[in-house]
Amino acid sequence: MTRPAFMSPAWLALAQAALQTALDRHPERDRLHLSLIERFDNLPADAPRPVEGEPCLRLDVADGRAQVRYGTQPGERTETEITCAWMDAWRSASLHAGPDLTDLRAEQIATGRLRMTGDLAAWAPLLGPVHEHMADHTPPP
Repeated sequence: MTRPAFMSPAWLALAQAALQTALDRHPERDRLHLSLIERFDNLPADAPRPVEGEPCLRLDVADGRAQVRYGTQPGERTETEITCAWMDAWRSASLHAGPDLTDLRAEQIATGRLRMTGDLAAWAPLLGPVHEHMADHTPPP
């Protein structure tokens, strides 16, 4: 099983393919128009830097197509945004749904390391399968 580096081009390609697969299975596939940015705090020196812009994960769904990219323009915003520490994002990406992930999320929320604006409800049927797929392909930090 391939486990490319977190946020590497190969990792992003796997995430995009997983998002497209989840979208293809969604009954409202062609009507969904969603955008999400995950912003990262406390990037370590060896974290990848985007070709341009800020180090963020951007997910877009429109007209039956999914796009995943690393990097946003400075000040770019979406209705739904998540902000968390780089290492927390990496760790959570490597965990399957279950007690370990639930405990990590609870700790992040309790300590203010996870912040969200907007509503993830429309994303839930897409992100669940993507997360599970990526947990198989993300090496632990």
